[in-house]
Order: sequence, then structure tokens, then C-alpha cells
Amino acid sequence: MSNKNAIGFFSAQIKESGNDEELELLPERLFLSVETTKFSVWGYTDKYPLASWGLQIDLRYIELAPGIFPIGDHRAIYNPRTGESSWVSEEGELVIKAVDLNEKSAEGSFSFRAVSRFDPSRYADIKGLFSLKE
Repeated sequence: MSNKNAIGFFSAQIKESGNDEELELLPERLFLSVETTKFSVWGYTDKYPLASWGLQIDLRYIELAPGIFPIGDHRAIYNPRTGESSWVSEEGELVIKAVDLNEKSAEGSFSFRAVSRFDPSRYADIKGLFSLKE
């Protein structure tokens, strides 16, 4: 998979443990890959000096079509703004509302919890929307 840029819309609302503020991620770097058995979507911003803040969802061995797909262990990651190592998904779901393999486009939503690998008491609840084309 190459780092192809996607065009379109991607946003996420992030609530980190220990922080009352809900963060909104509107990334500049977008990526989408749609294949018959694989799906990847991500968005990152480089506005923070310590890290590329953002998230990535990768599903493999699926039959790609509109529907609801579980985001299980380590199927998604979240990079905090602090430069800390990526947090990994525990549970959640990806809802693909529309996908076009010929046009290489997809639209949907996601929600998942990501947990720090080093401190399980640190986590982020993440939800968002996307409408992207490769």
C-alpha cells in the first residue's frame, strides 16, 4: 500500500481519559484504500510539534460492501498529540454507508476506544465521519 492522498472530508471527535475537553481532529493528510478484501482509512495533522496527531483504521480479510464491521483488537490506532506511542483499539465499529470499488471511494462513520499500550488507565473514545476518494 502506498501513501496515496485521498480527497474529501474526514473528522473525528476525541475524548481522552483525564481530559474534560472533547478534541476535534480535522486532518490535512488523508488516505483511503478500498479493495475487495481490505479497507484502510486514516487522517493525520502535523500541527503539533511532538507528533502526527490522528488515527488509522485497517480491516483485512473482509468482504467489502456497505455494512457494519467490528473494529477489534489492534485494527485501529490513535496517535495522541503528545508524541506518545500509538494507542491501539480495543473495541468499536466501522459503518460503511457507501463504497465504490471502481471509483475508489467510500463514505461512513466509526467509533472505537483506543488504549495506551503502556498504561491501560489511559484511553481515548473516538468517533467520526468520512467521505473520501482515492
